[in-house]
Amino acid sequence: MHQQPFDPNPPARGVRIFRDVMVDVLGTLLPGTIFVTWVIVLLWLPLAVLITPDEETTNNYSSKSSNSLTSIDEAVESRVETTRTPLEALRHITGNISLSTLFLLLMLGYVVGHLYTRQDPKLLDRKSFDKINLGKDDLEKWVCMKKPEFPYLRLRNYLRARNLHYLLPLIEWSEDKAEARSKSYINTLKVRLMWDFPDRCATILRNEAHIRLMSSVWYMGRSLNIVAIVSLLLGAVSFYLANRGILPEQDCYVLGTVLAFPPALTIVTSIQVGSLIKRAFHYQRVREVRHVLDTAYYAYGKKPVALKDLCPRYSGLMTPDMVEKEKRLEQKNEQEENRARLREEINSNEAS
Repeated sequence: MHQQPFDPNPPARGVRIFRDVMVDVLGTLLPGTIFVTWVIVLLWLPLAVLITPDEETTNNYSSKSSNSLTSIDEAVESRVETTRTPLEALRHITGNISLSTLFLLLMLGYVVGHLYTRQDPKLLDRKSFDKINLGKDDLEKWVCMKKPEFPYLRLRNYLRARNLHYLLPLIEWSEDKAEARSKSYINTLKVRLMWDFPDRCATILRNEAHIRLMSSVWYMGRSLNIVAIVSLLLGAVSFYLANRGILPEQDCYVLGTVLAFPPALTIVTSIQVGSLIKRAFHYQRVREVRHVLDTAYYAYGKKPVALKDLCPRYSGLMTPDMVEKEKRLEQKNEQEENRARLREEINSNEAS
């Protein structure tokens, strides 16, 4: 008999509530707030060089611009003399942040984080599958041969290759029965498990939170790359104006470093983090499916009738003899599928 994949001693209600709050904070609020804050930093530094005169300069410009062209030149010179440097402007802004501004930043971060968390992970799953680049032998035993579609057409092959035949009755689709595959199947199992066995779903919720977090960080990285490119363009304009003497006289090399470092760091970091996520995401997605099936197998072992509408072949916990019988049946079905596929190839070759 297989070992149960969950702790028989469920956590207390308070522990579950705290865990759910932490998942929401760490998975949505924190990434969203970091994203919004870094976007502000990327755009503020170059814009502070271009459009941050102080109040005195603005008043001088308004009073002098109505006189003559000479007065306009004097106003521009006055603006050049009194414009803050980027770091001074940044210190001015951060030094005047109020609690209401901080609260608004957190709320905006939560909304942005929630939007990114709800992005479809399908695109990242495909890119991750291409990134891991499985060999031919491993690919034959994997959940898909090419473009992955959750919950994966060749999931039965994956389970058979790892001697997990006891889970096969929970899978109603195969390569020859692709129409039986449903994208909502795993989600339906999750809903039923959370309704009937909420104390046993901690790992399921944690796996889903990890997947959503990885997906949102990857999408945020792509968006930050675009913002970083815009920041570099604005920084280039600021650097050009500084070289022409239109902006305050500063060390141009220091100014260029200040303007170029944040976006350059953003692009390099997002590429590296995105690469790491793509190496792990597809494996994490497959692990999620496996764990949901394992949990459903044991949770409904004594009342399989609750899953008859989803998987009619599921009959509860299986003895070793039943597992062996299921293994022989799957081997027979696999041989028949191979013969049918071979006949199709022969017929197609003869037709061509």
